[in-house]
Amino acid sequence: MHRTGRFPGSREALVTPNCLIIYRVALDAIEILAVKHTRQQYP
Repeated sequence: MHRTGRFPGSREALVTPNCLIIYRVALDAIEILAVKHTRQQYP
C-alpha cells in the first residue's frame, strides 16, 4: 500500500508532511521499525 522502504523487506508511510513511519509486514503482525521526523537524517 505504501512505498517500498530503503531496507529490504521494509515499507515507508508518510503519515503527515513531517512524520515518516518505517515498518515491516509479517504474516500475523505489522512491526514498526522507526518513526522519523522528515528533517531527521535517514537512515
